[in-house]
Amino acid sequence: MAREDGEPFDLGSVLEGSIKDLQAENPTVEVDYHPAETNVTVDKLLVTVFTHAIENAMVHNDTENPRVTIESSLHNGIVHVTIADNGPGISEHELPFCLKGWNHY
Repeated sequence: MAREDGEPFDLGSVLEGSIKDLQAENPTVEVDYHPAETNVTVDKLLVTVFTHAIENAMVHNDTENPRVTIESSLHNGIVHVTIADNGPGISEHELPFCLKGWNHY
């Protein structure tokens, strides 16, 4: 369900668009995308959330063969999106700063 101030977006289109745009900027990153086998609409805010998460997984992956895996699935009426990479992860001392910008939502 979309918020009153925006139209819903198709989750598959959001993820595919983010992957395409970010992979063009990061061509050395291998991306595996496994979409849900259902149509799901998401709020406009999630476009930004997913784009930032995918970008972070690509840009901050300093391994020799960077890889990002994105999966979406539907279980018991709940959509799950997983974004994983083979990079070093976020250090514990940086975690509080990662969430700080979202406190105003």
